[in-house]
Amino acid sequence: MHVPAHQKRRPKSLFSYLIKCGCCEGGFSKISTKRFGCTNARHKGNCDNRLTIAQDKLEATVLNALQSQLLHPDLCQAFCEEYTKHLKKLSEHQSIGKDAAQTKLKKLAKFEARVKLLVV
Repeated sequence: MHVPAHQKRRPKSLFSYLIKCGCCEGGFSKISTKRFGCTNARHKGNCDNRLTIAQDKLEATVLNALQSQLLHPDLCQAFCEEYTKHLKKLSEHQSIGKDAAQTKLKKLAKFEARVKLLVV
């Protein structure tokens, strides 16, 4: 089934799911409307990195680095390919979970129909 691009769930920010903690290599996520921080430090307590970074500063720093250091066409092409592969992989994992949930829902609906027949 083809889903139009405007109906697909998109990352909420430019670098969603792509930022890693320099200490524990866990994910960095939004901890407020404008700041990112180590997810493991915030939620699991197994990382000491309590530093945060403003979203605009993070995006500007990364984009400046890409612009100044990776502007060579071959490097840009490699980055775009890896970025696309990574997003596709994330999308596939999300899709697998959705498919499993839909299958389970169908089984439950069939079970519910059988139970209704027995009760009536």
